[in-house]
Amino acid sequence: MKISGNIISINEKGRLIVRNIAMKFDPVLKTGNQVYSKTV
Repeated sequence: MKISGNIISINEKGRLIVRNIAMKFDPVLKTGNQVYSKTV
């Protein structure tokens, strides 16, 4: 991860981790409807 001013850049290795964290805050996923793909 690189923070430069107002920009946060995530490299390929960190992308899956950030996605998993973001999924915890997604209100649509809490409904139980599988609208998005799961992470592997």
